Amino acid sequence: MTSVKIYPSSFPNSEEELFLKLVLSHNDAFRALWEEWKSRVVFDNIDHATMRLLPLLYLRLQSLKIEDSLVGRIKGVYRYAWYKNQRLLESTRQVVELLEKQNIPVLLMKGVPLLLTAYKNPGARFSGDIDLLVHPADALRAMEVLHAYSCVPKGHLYPSTRNLSYESILKHFHEVSFVNDHEIEIDLHWRIFENEHKMSSELIWKNAVPLEIQSTQCLMPCTEDLLIHVIVHGAEYNTHRTLRWVVDAITLIKNQPIDWQKLLLHTIEHDCVIEMQTACSYLVKTFNVNFPESFLKNLSNRSVSNEKQIAYVNSSNEQRFHPFGNLWFLMRLYRESTPTRSKPFLDFICEQRGLKRRQDILTHTWKTYQKQFQKIFQ
Repeated sequence: MTSVKIYPSSFPNSEEELFLKLVLSHNDAFRALWEEWKSRVVFDNIDHATMRLLPLLYLRLQSLKIEDSLVGRIKGVYRYAWYKNQRLLESTRQVVELLEKQNIPVLLMKGVPLLLTAYKNPGARFSGDIDLLVHPADALRAMEVLHAYSCVPKGHLYPSTRNLSYESILKHFHEVSFVNDHEIEIDLHWRIFENEHKMSSELIWKNAVPLEIQSTQCLMPCTEDLLIHVIVHGAEYNTHRTLRWVVDAITLIKNQPIDWQKLLLHTIEHDCVIEMQTACSYLVKTFNVNFPESFLKNLSNRSVSNEKQIAYVNSSNEQRFHPFGNLWFLMRLYRESTPTRSKPFLDFICEQRGLKRRQDILTHTWKTYQKQFQKIFQ
């Protein structure tokens, strides 16, 4: 397979790769990498992305019976993740049962299926929220059911969706977030990604497999679709960094049977060829992941349009810059939330960005551009 020379900024940097190699290393290489990582890290300054993977590091330390002054602290992180995930799994069961009673099929995505099938340990990684996929035709009803169940729409905490009806949210978004009375976030999806990505929800539903969560039955993506979703989602630019996609992908490949021909076909049907090409090249080059040669060859032979390549570069590197967000999108929200035009558009922008006066818009724009230039030239 042709190696990619420059990987997106969303991929791990050299320091992050050292930690990932530590967590994923063979037993005979672990101790040396552990000592190297300790010598280069101030534990109290560990970043958010690394912190979310410390439970997995603890499981490696425990399995190798390594004693160290840091082990107790890392064990504390593991126990906290285990506790948080137990609450998350119980909330997931309740939400699935609630929707199923209303004849709304539910497909669980991302963290929960990974915990239950690939890791098989509820404490192995932090999972911050519950990701549910419903059919678009069921989305409005699902929103109403969750709202009636004392789940507060998270959008009510942000200006963008505060005054929108559920119908408007369904039209303009691909998901809506709720928070239940245990302060657990529930992300209700009716599409996998925003409109610009073609990953097919219909194909995921068609190939879904059963999943049992605390004796409650629901669905999850087949292993091949779950791996594609992990890779595509992980390649998106995120200010919190997305190291977990590497561990999730390698753990899936290691612990679950993969139909490589099916993976190739689904990659093509989901229009995720460039994401899969780049991720596989990176995993082979950096972590020596063993993919079947025929799969890599057939994947490498797939051509990708210039338009798709540009879209991938934009989504996987620094986010495109808009001082107020996408102006056309703001105008659509304005029309939806103020149909009588009782509020001037400039006042609407002030409300969206927490500005007190119209005059503050220019100051806000200038400061935002300054921050962007500093990132570019630092």
